[in-house]
Amino acid sequence: MTEYVHSMPAATPAKAQPVLVLQGGGALGSYQAGAYQALCHFDFEPEWIAGISIGAINAAIIAGNDNSKRIDRTVFIHDQAHCVSLFSLQFLYDAGRQSRIWASTLSNF
Repeated sequence: MTEYVHSMPAATPAKAQPVLVLQGGGALGSYQAGAYQALCHFDFEPEWIAGISIGAINAAIIAGNDNSKRIDRTVFIHDQAHCVSLFSLQFLYDAGRQSRIWASTLSNF
């Protein structure tokens, strides 16, 4: 195998802008919060932020908050999202189902 040796060190182009692009996919939201936190330790400051689905939510949180609050807010949102359990969602579904059954029964009288 041929080994490639760089003749010049990598450099950032003069007009380059730091950009943060975040994709969607539920579980990625927490990962993105942690990755953004790690980038901030290296003084990463995006000029443009874009995202889709959960990435758009994270992008909105990052873009809509001061630098000092961004990490705390993204981590907080994802901590709160983990508090919703499948049991509580099942309870909401069952309550809605029972309401529809009662409404259907009462409409027959």
